[in-house]
Amino acid sequence: MEATMGEPLLEHSFSKYLGLPKNTVHRGTLLMACLLGVVQYGVVYVFAVVVDELAPYYGLNRSAADELFDMLNYGACALSFVPGLLYDKLGATKAMVIGTCVGALPILLLLNWSWLVGSVDVLIGLKICYLIFGMALSFFQVIATFAPLEAFPVQYLGAVSAAVQVSTSLGATIQSAVFLLLKAHFKDFVYAYYLYMLTCTVGCGVLMAFAFWENGRILHRSKTTIDTDNTDSLGSQLMSVSFAYDCLLFYLGVGFVFSYLDAAGILNALVGLGASRATVAFGIYGALARVVCNLALDFTRTKRCGGPMT
Repeated sequence: MEATMGEPLLEHSFSKYLGLPKNTVHRGTLLMACLLGVVQYGVVYVFAVVVDELAPYYGLNRSAADELFDMLNYGACALSFVPGLLYDKLGATKAMVIGTCVGALPILLLLNWSWLVGSVDVLIGLKICYLIFGMALSFFQVIATFAPLEAFPVQYLGAVSAAVQVSTSLGATIQSAVFLLLKAHFKDFVYAYYLYMLTCTVGCGVLMAFAFWENGRILHRSKTTIDTDNTDSLGSQLMSVSFAYDCLLFYLGVGFVFSYLDAAGILNALVGLGASRATVAFGIYGALARVVCNLALDFTRTKRCGGPMT
């Protein structure tokens, strides 16, 4: 049957030809695309180190560098509800296309910074660009976390979540290594780093969007089973005590993580270690911790006080 617009190209799964359970190949490709997405999000974790190199390039001091770090994190964390809303309203494919385009725009402006010189204050222009780019990076993390959980059967959710969470932590290690390589091999490190971010943002975004489109039939199935008559409205859920409590826990943890990442380079320098070594170690230890957490979640799921309570 000929594929029509909006339908996946591969009507039949290759899994049966390989002797695998139905949709195994499709789910595998979708998961791999999502793992690339959370690795791309690792740019947020290493930005505390990168911004120390960017600030002198624009003639800015340490205080301005901290402001740029704050703006990127504000976009990546406080505005991360935007990709969630678009994911619900438009689906994974369209949301990812929007996120990719939004992410490419500020990097293109930064690569052609001469267009803006004289028309806006340098620090203000950088803040706007990093705010937008930070929000765009949240598309890669938020959607890459949601999509596999909808596509895979419930018995595999723990393992799938572990893979995504481990890749999220290792993203910090990988991005730190890339930062060191670019800094060591390019005289104009800042321009090279912007080219790298643009290439990865567009390339990874396109791969994710294609994977979501190709696997559209196994995505968003949970929405078709929701009893809308017995579901609270979005507004009532946002105003609930439970949501406020979860937000408090989340922002306390996230706030500590990013304050640590901001200070880790300085702490390393005090004992004669490279600043980027802190983010490399953070990614490795974070990956190990996420594995432990997800194993505990899976093995205690059937217990009375198990699962998330663990």
